Amino acid sequence: MRCVAMCLFALVSVFPALAQTPTLKTVSAASLREGPLAREMAAFSLGLALATGTSSYAGEEPGIELLGTTVKLVDSEGKEGYATILAVSPAQVNWIIPDWPADGKAEVFVASGSGAVSEGEITVGEVAPGLYSADGAGKGYAAANAVRVSADGTRTSLQTLLCAVEGGVCLPLPLDPTVPGELVVTLYATGVRRAAQVAVRLGGEMAPVRSAGKRPGTPGIDEIAILVPAALARRGDLETVVIADGLESNPVVLTIGTPPHAIHELRPGAIKAGQSSVEIEALGEGLGDVSAIRFH
Repeated sequence: MRCVAMCLFALVSVFPALAQTPTLKTVSAASLREGPLAREMAAFSLGLALATGTSSYAGEEPGIELLGTTVKLVDSEGKEGYATILAVSPAQVNWIIPDWPADGKAEVFVASGSGAVSEGEITVGEVAPGLYSADGAGKGYAAANAVRVSADGTRTSLQTLLCAVEGGVCLPLPLDPTVPGELVVTLYATGVRRAAQVAVRLGGEMAPVRSAGKRPGTPGIDEIAILVPAALARRGDLETVVIADGLESNPVVLTIGTPPHAIHELRPGAIKAGQSSVEIEALGEGLGDVSAIRFH
């Protein structure tokens, strides 16, 4: 869960090139895509002088102002209002798109406590699926949790990633759907909760969706629980995409089992006087990050 929390709420510096442009850019907080956004989803606005410092809400209900920064919207019908803010920094504001803007274009005004105002535009709709990733950039390994449910209802939590305490490096922990019980993976997303139909494509196959909706206690964040079919065992890294009312999310990766090993050649090393063992080099595929394994 620490990885998920870091991925969902860390104030990361994204799109530095966009932050240098004079206009405000607003993207999905999960996919970092700049396309259409959805009501009640989490978003990042990127720019200059957006706040006088860095802060985020902690332990309290988020409000419409943080360090003097506000986010105001004017929708396609002329309705005005303020958005809930999750975190601020001089180059980025994390906020929730309200549930009231009409479909279509909406103007966004970010006013800093210093008096500086940045302006941009978004397109608002009902659904805009985005999946969170472990690196916070909307790609690579998914920000996800897993649980194995046994026949008697016992639930065993499983890790999907092993992340370094420092540096943000995460390695996959393969999930095995062939172990007795059901393997259920929860994906974290935004822009999904208002969809009438939610599907998940896992490694080119449709995975059964157990539930999809708001994640309790985390504004703007959605969760999708899927059942991983045993047929996907040992497939390795699988592209994972959420499809909400026909719209596809950014792809992330889940690791299901390990790819099958294939050893094509064994090369014994030279035997030296006094040695009690010989080194044998195995060459093949699916041997991890190296092309050979040495045995003694």
